[in-house]
Amino acid sequence: MRNQLQSTTTTDVAPRTARKADSPPNSAETRPGILRITHEPAEVARARAWIKARIAAAARPIDAETADDILICAGETITNAVVHSRPRVPGDTITVTMTVHPETVRVEVTDTGDPRGRGPHVRDIAPELESSGRGLRIVQELSAAWGHNGDGDSRTTWFEVGC
Repeated sequence: MRNQLQSTTTTDVAPRTARKADSPPNSAETRPGILRITHEPAEVARARAWIKARIAAAARPIDAETADDILICAGETITNAVVHSRPRVPGDTITVTMTVHPETVRVEVTDTGDPRGRGPHVRDIAPELESSGRGLRIVQELSAAWGHNGDGDSRTTWFEVGC
């Protein structure tokens, strides 16, 4: 579903569905799938392929437009984790979690955070000539809800797409 959210904060945006974004899974939901990737740019493609396979294997069909929205949002959030976080110790990974709920698909990307302590944020409008800076604006537009949370050791950026 394409959404035209007008949000002023990125820390926790309420979903349009009746289920709260932080509510525990119920028996109608599938178990979350978890993938761990390294901080290498090539891992973004591997994570997208994994998400695409999970969409195809979902217990109920997910239409092509919704699948595209999920893959685009996932690509943006995973790319942000690869680009803006750094492993604190050798072997640190980025964790991608995907859960298919009855009315939404939720993807969470957990990383070691920005070494400067900044959280994800939607930039105002990126100038036309910039090659980056539009990712979270895209996530905001395509998702039913999105947000982030974290502490000094990790950060999770999540989104939900209605289906």
